[in-house]
Amino acid sequence: MDEYYYKICLEQKSSGDTLLFWKPKGNGYTRFLDEAGLYDKKSADETNKRGRDIALTEKQLSEIAEIYTVADCSMTELLNKKEELKE
Repeated sequence: MDEYYYKICLEQKSSGDTLLFWKPKGNGYTRFLDEAGLYDKKSADETNKRGRDIALTEKQLSEIAEIYTVADCSMTELLNKKEELKE
């Protein structure tokens, strides 16, 4: 089974330190997961190489959400530690 990735923008900011996800086909950003695009492994790898954004699987994203609820830091600070989040 192929694994798909959400791309998260680390440069653009939303109010309230909300995550901004790439929309399908890179057509802007959204803070709503149900409006976010899903990308293949090749596209995710290209995103992670650039360093301005991060691509995470649904499992990785859910793990971050669990950590975020108990962590004493903002979501942006947590995502900026992206090297620690890679499997």
